Amino acid sequence: MGVLPYLNDLVLDEEDSLGLPESNARESAAWLSLSGADRQLRVAVVALPSFSNFTDFDALRSEPSVTLRFCRSSADIAQADVVILPGSKQTVDDLLWLRSEGFEQTLLAYARVGLVVGICGGMQMLGELIADPDGIESAGVVRGLGLLPIETTMRPLKVTSLSSGIPVSASLFGLPVTVASLSGYEIHVGETRYRERAKPFMELSRRAGSGRTQHHDGCVACDGRVFGTYLHGIFDDDAFRHVFIDAARAFHRLAPAVVHEDWKKKREDSLNRLSATVRESLDISRMFSWAGFACQSELQPH
Repeated sequence: MGVLPYLNDLVLDEEDSLGLPESNARESAAWLSLSGADRQLRVAVVALPSFSNFTDFDALRSEPSVTLRFCRSSADIAQADVVILPGSKQTVDDLLWLRSEGFEQTLLAYARVGLVVGICGGMQMLGELIADPDGIESAGVVRGLGLLPIETTMRPLKVTSLSSGIPVSASLFGLPVTVASLSGYEIHVGETRYRERAKPFMELSRRAGSGRTQHHDGCVACDGRVFGTYLHGIFDDDAFRHVFIDAARAFHRLAPAVVHEDWKKKREDSLNRLSATVRESLDISRMFSWAGFACQSELQPH
């Protein structure tokens, strides 16, 4: 059918966490040695044993003003500007792993001076407790990290939805920002309840049959330095990612980012490049004919 050449520098999603980069000693030393107001923003993503949706951070990794590392040791997060707890396939097991590996005390001390973000299961861990009465993941009740005033109960029904929302607050990390809207997707088994005086992160609109439902999503700590959300893909949103970087840099008294990545265009360019190469390299018409379909280029316009 033809030969499809290898294409360098394609911005495509890796398969699960198989493409998760390993950090070496030299990279660790370089990461910690960054200094000066113009340095890159240090973002540490905790590499949980059951890490899920790690492509949530591809867009952040592409930013020139950011250096992002997937950390497997609690010592690696001490010098970070932002620490992110990502999604998890086994939230309670990963929470217990955090405790066994010494992350809990490091995170609690870090949260008093730094910035912490939780995505999906990571947000559940930041809450006060996780209950699993039906044994969906791990039966029983487990104490959370207590950085957000929320409680989560695991439920049999899995939420899967393309969602969009509007930030509830006009600030991020205690600094005034303007973000008109956010979009992404939800995929989780958990129902999160707010404790007294808890502040949601955004007002989310979720598909429900032929219509949509509105509900609160996520939570922001009272000091504004910690927030969580169920929404995956928020960093793929160029506007939010740029505001997130600017706010985090300003919080740490770093110089504003000189340039911001246009991630949406970069992704679309890569997909167009791949599709064009496939069309040029393979006998697409014959492959379609075997399946009983006409190739798109042979179809008459409507």
